Amino acid sequence: MWCAKTCHNLLTHQLAIESSTEIWSLFGGRPIRFSLHEFGEITQLNCKEFDRNDDLQVEHTWFWDLVGIKDGEGPSWHELNGALGRCSTWMYEQKRMLALLFVVHIGIYGISRSSRISFKHAKRVLVPESFESYPWGKVGFKELMKSIKVANLDGKTYVVHGCVHALLIWAYEAIPIIGEKFGKRRGNIEIPLLRWESCRNRYNLEALVEEEKKKTGLDKVRVRQLVLKPLEEIYPVWAGEEAGGDIKLDNMIRDIVGGCLDESCWETEEQLLNKKKRKKKLEVVVDSDDDLVEKPLRKISSKKKEEQKTKKMEPRDYSDSESQKKTEDGLGWDGRDIRKPSEGLADEALANVLNTILEKLNELERSLNYCRRTKLLWRRGRRKKGMK
Repeated sequence: MWCAKTCHNLLTHQLAIESSTEIWSLFGGRPIRFSLHEFGEITQLNCKEFDRNDDLQVEHTWFWDLVGIKDGEGPSWHELNGALGRCSTWMYEQKRMLALLFVVHIGIYGISRSSRISFKHAKRVLVPESFESYPWGKVGFKELMKSIKVANLDGKTYVVHGCVHALLIWAYEAIPIIGEKFGKRRGNIEIPLLRWESCRNRYNLEALVEEEKKKTGLDKVRVRQLVLKPLEEIYPVWAGEEAGGDIKLDNMIRDIVGGCLDESCWETEEQLLNKKKRKKKLEVVVDSDDDLVEKPLRKISSKKKEEQKTKKMEPRDYSDSESQKKTEDGLGWDGRDIRKPSEGLADEALANVLNTILEKLNELERSLNYCRRTKLLWRRGRRKKGMK
């Protein structure tokens, strides 16, 4: 059973890469690859390089007349279906050729019923040895990639050609949580394409990612990022395309193989904000002599706040006879004469104001130094990520 929702989620979370022969998708902030290696492992089709010297020459006119197709053109599904209704009197070999044309049209090309398959591929059904040895896996994968690369994934609908079921099996094999919840493994079948049954249960991708993170307890999802091969064979061979031509992609693959990929660069702003909130909860107040270290503010309990508020509102007791006597004599509470402002008192007040201003300036300078240092560390981090 085909489940378009799962494939759509993977296709709409692709990384921007230069290669036209593979895709990389993000699941839970972790990249996974779908290339000819993954396609070949899933379908077990022949994905070897095309033989440039293989130019099949065979008499084919009689067969196209029998099927009812114009010579030199590949058949459409409608033409093949018409021939299926009148093939009961055909010989076994002729019926076999017709069946193989259906396989190529539906299983390899996966195109609409009115579309025609390539004539050079269609005529291979006439020679069984040539048909069996041909790299049909590469043909099917090429059709699949071509349609994915040109599809408008933001539109209401889009069409994907080729062996599209390999995409769904890739999801089950590369992302265990999807296979466990929405796939059904059928015993010990060796070919992954035949190993899985599917369902069309609805689900929310973000909720599924969070569920998987809680399940693992590592704040990350389980994925199989790519089919591991020796580094010199990590890129599938394609004529006219240089292996490792995309430098950023090559660096990422090497980091994955080496187990040192920094996956935090794909976190969304919301994920980063949630991570900062979790860190603040675990923050511990530590005294430091370094002026550039910003100390977290200590929280004042509601009980202390209430005590301070009550203390401020408490009225002073001015009923003391000695204090009243000092006031009547013109003396302040500290014993100074308040009837005439003295010069010493004014100088002391001015000194207090200047000291307060200096303290505030020192605090401002420390804050500016802290900001400069934080900005410098941030720039260095960006440069390191850019070099990867």
